[in-house]
Amino acid sequence: MFNRAERRHHTDRLKETRKAYGRRKEPLTPKQLSAMVQHPQMCSCSGCGNPRRHKWFKAECLTLQERSQLEALKTYEFEE
Repeated sequence: MFNRAERRHHTDRLKETRKAYGRRKEPLTPKQLSAMVQHPQMCSCSGCGNPRRHKWFKAECLTLQERSQLEALKTYEFEE
């Protein structure tokens, strides 16, 4: 378990390394730098973000588990 000193040390260390993170022309503000320490993703565009959210066809976005459950639903016979 981390104590407060270790947690602050690692936060400061990450802030130093992520000051020049990415291809930025202007320096990060302190608020942006704090956010960058927690989540280093620069943006959520189609190149940087989750590919499941940016595909053109929704069928390609489904996970294997979701696909198998949809297939099971299609073959399931409903009783009346």
